[in-house]
Amino acid sequence: MDYSLETLKREYIDIVRNNFVIMTTNDSFNEQAANRLIDIFKKMNISSFYKFKSLGSKYTIPNLKDDIFHFSLISQLNDPYEYSYKIDTDEERKKRIEMLKHIKFIEEPSRQEIDDWVNTDAYKMMNAIREYTLVYSLTTSFDNAPMWYSYANDYNGICIEYDAIDIFAKYNWRLTPIEYVDEIPRAEYQMEQNEILKFIHRTCVSKSRKWENEDEWRITSIQYNDKKKERNDIIKPKSIIMGNRISGEDRNKLLQLCDWKDIKLYEIEVDSESYQLRRRLI
Repeated sequence: MDYSLETLKREYIDIVRNNFVIMTTNDSFNEQAANRLIDIFKKMNISSFYKFKSLGSKYTIPNLKDDIFHFSLISQLNDPYEYSYKIDTDEERKKRIEMLKHIKFIEEPSRQEIDDWVNTDAYKMMNAIREYTLVYSLTTSFDNAPMWYSYANDYNGICIEYDAIDIFAKYNWRLTPIEYVDEIPRAEYQMEQNEILKFIHRTCVSKSRKWENEDEWRITSIQYNDKKKERNDIIKPKSIIMGNRISGEDRNKLLQLCDWKDIKLYEIEVDSESYQLRRRLI
């Protein structure tokens, strides 16, 4: 059997989408699917997840002190194509034009009016859900140079290490690898409930292949029913890795913090004989 990482990720996503995303409060828990998900996660041999952070934010150090695991609104992430989707409305447009052509009581609408009518129906729910979709993004390695540059202020920030089993145990099927794709997710205008839920999930965890180097895993929390735009959980880090350009002041803050919380502190190093990044225990 093919146990390549990409194959395992694909099976993991399929189990999440076909068994848990569509689950309602009336459904019994699918223990068989849950056990299979655990089995696949173990096969991927992910021991840690990592979060790169800038120390330029006034919240980073206080959140570390309190073990705050802060979710972000998907609409505020750095990729302008987050939560992008396309709904095929051509057939529905044709049906409505044909229907209205034979009704004398209603004046025949313009093409723009038909477009507005169809698009409003199709996109209203998706856009409403987007406003209350929160995510927490993680990656699987600390030695990713582009991540240090983009998310940890060019080695002036930090990389926070979390135990992968702790994360999986807490979030289970809500934790999903990102699907890196060539095209924006598309769907038919008319969908049954399960297909709508699967499409929403696909929209939340799809990104362009241009971002593939990030190897992102994402925890998704849609709080549409509660109308909440904030979520802070409590998870203690396994370690903190400092960038090699960190300021003396920030270094001292992290030394004190890690000593107080009994967390391992590392510093990133550049291997002098290769392009590899390593971490050195402080």
